[in-house]
Amino acid sequence: MKQRRHCRNRRRTLTTGHDHEGTKGESLWYDPRMSGKPCRVTFIDLRGIEHSTEVQASSLFEAATLGLEALRAAAFTDPIGPATRLTVEVQSPSVQHVVTVQQLKKWAETESGSPAETLQKKRAAKAIGT
Repeated sequence: MKQRRHCRNRRRTLTTGHDHEGTKGESLWYDPRMSGKPCRVTFIDLRGIEHSTEVQASSLFEAATLGLEALRAAAFTDPIGPATRLTVEVQSPSVQHVVTVQQLKKWAETESGSPAETLQKKRAAKAIGT
């Protein structure tokens, strides 16, 4: 993984081998001082009841993993299957993303670019039950 430092704005460029879509050599910007952001993870069960939880996460898939763990731990939710849509809303500023449990599983099965990402993917696989 290549890193170039930019002292002026304290952001770093990461050049990755593949992103979760399979795009080769994508550059990502991140601020190393930034920790996780507050996120709301929501799903609608088979009866049409919406369930949500709030988590602190630094990526979409980390938020989906933590939300899935919390929602599964709640005894009053229906089973969460692979086609279940998890809506992830980043609350600062408010941004919303929707992923299925199957997409989270596919991401967890891909190669990791860093030790931190490896840990996130292991946790996601455990949350999914694979």
